[in-house]
Amino acid sequence: MFWAFMAWYFFGGGAAGISGGALTEEAVKQLDSRVTVVVQEPARRKAARATLGELRQAVGAFEKEFAAAGISMSASYRDHGADRAEIEAVLDDLNREWERGQQRALDLRFELRDRLTRDEWEALFMEGKGR
Repeated sequence: MFWAFMAWYFFGGGAAGISGGALTEEAVKQLDSRVTVVVQEPARRKAARATLGELRQAVGAFEKEFAAAGISMSASYRDHGADRAEIEAVLDDLNREWERGQQRALDLRFELRDRLTRDEWEALFMEGKGR
């Protein structure tokens, strides 16, 4: 699956084509804005926003890794002399970073869930979903 995503990314126009379903810094920023409205208790709001701040940093770090890999891949694809191992090394590194990022995002998702009530959670994630 990851390789298919990478092929789509490099041959299909890059991050500009990622759908709204992707976890991006902007998506986390919007979620943070909704937390300020939905979570009324100041201490829990502050804790939830701190968790989202960590998530935004993690997502931003991966976005930078992804962009750097894109630049490297593009250069390798244009270089007639580039060998397969060089390109695969970039993809392998990016795959490892993606896995680490997904693990961190998952940990932070559960941390956020534990900071919110069920009603707050639903208010955050059901907004605009026909609720």
